[in-house]
Amino acid sequence: MFINYGKTFKLADVTNETEICGCKREGWPNSFRYQKIEDGFLKGISICHHNDAHCCPSIYLKTKVKFIQGKLQFHSAKFVMDDGIEHRPTPNINSILFKNDNLR
Repeated sequence: MFINYGKTFKLADVTNETEICGCKREGWPNSFRYQKIEDGFLKGISICHHNDAHCCPSIYLKTKVKFIQGKLQFHSAKFVMDDGIEHRPTPNINSILFKNDNLR
């Protein structure tokens, strides 16, 4: 993340999408796709694996990421869609998200 200081930008944090998507790891990378900045949040879509084949994450979440204590961190998510319902029951969202204890 680069912070705008008027005429210059400063690199404040380098975080990969798997770290900020909010999804618990199942051995495969998950992703966060940024869409906009609004109300102090990066907002986008997280795509998470849950009992999926290696190729295809199937859980889609609207996700908020926030710059907290000098670092981009997962803030919250809401369920959007499950592409894997023909192979397994849709999981409870709390079972696939990790809890961020740094949130205030």
